[in-house]
Amino acid sequence: MGLLIRELNEEDSLQITELYKSFGLLMDTFENGNQGYTGGYYRDDSYKEDIYYSDEENPSYVAEIDGRIIGFIEAFFENNYIELNDYVCIISNIYVIDEYRKYNIGKLLVDKIISIALLKNTDYISASVLPRNISAAKFFNNLGFKANGQIFIKDVNKLLSNGKHK
Repeated sequence: MGLLIRELNEEDSLQITELYKSFGLLMDTFENGNQGYTGGYYRDDSYKEDIYYSDEENPSYVAEIDGRIIGFIEAFFENNYIELNDYVCIISNIYVIDEYRKYNIGKLLVDKIISIALLKNTDYISASVLPRNISAAKFFNNLGFKANGQIFIKDVNKLLSNGKHK
């Protein structure tokens, strides 16, 4: 398996769109006439504006095998995120096609974001997980993130003091 982890770019939008469709983010499941993004679902093509093409403030990567994108991660940096009064890297989306999940590709994608976060002197890495997404909660927990409600947090300062991460 010739796996490549590389930056997400605009040329990837068609394949990323297909991945968004495959894991249900384009379902028309809205209440009270809401439009755009609500509770994990998009009604129309507005999600395309939310794809973070990789740059200094939005580190986003794809996992690719033989030209096929099989997973991706999107993140961004923010000061004073929620109750954390520090510089935080927020993982906004991560997805790996089911058939490739047993190969630790999700961990490799998170590791890439962690390495960028360490370079940028980030205090925490955070990911928000919907309550119904049990597998994502287990995934982040197994990577050493600590749950605080729907938010999973990893303390980067502890990574530095240990010299490694889980």
